[in-house]
Amino acid sequence: YTILQGMLREAQWKNKNITELYYPGSVFKLVTAASALDSGLISANQVYYCAPGGYVVNEGTQYEHAYRCADGVAHGQLDMAGALNHSCNVYFVQTAQQMSARVFYDYFQAFGFNKPTGIDLPNETRWMIYYNAQDMENIKTNLYTASFGQNMAITPLQMATAVAAVVNGGYLVT
Repeated sequence: YTILQGMLREAQWKNKNITELYYPGSVFKLVTAASALDSGLISANQVYYCAPGGYVVNEGTQYEHAYRCADGVAHGQLDMAGALNHSCNVYFVQTAQQMSARVFYDYFQAFGFNKPTGIDLPNETRWMIYYNAQDMENIKTNLYTASFGQNMAITPLQMATAVAAVVNGGYLVT
């Protein structure tokens, strides 16, 4: 009974912002946008087309995949502001195609996603789930899916820290 009480108390007081992982999804598009802009690989005026039926990558290979936006919506031509506004997966897949896996991963590291934030709270997890540069280079769909936040698991605090860095001049603060 005492052990059960301890487990329940621990669960009750757990700070899920630092102990639990989640798949960030669309909010991660801010990181991809900032990385692409900072690296100079694309500009905010870059236009991509989000077509009905999606956007096919690796056509004719075992890794062929069609990316679509939520609910199959096609946004047409979008610049970066429009892509962020409409949360366009297709735009960010095409952005990732302009970046190498190494560049994407270097920014992933620079935003602190591969390590704990170092916040002064107990029990911050040291476990994250993500692909490294080699994994993204070998299987491009890993890179493309990462561009809109659907294949890595991080903590909510890591994501909040990265978004803060995007809006404060690129400075990662604990």
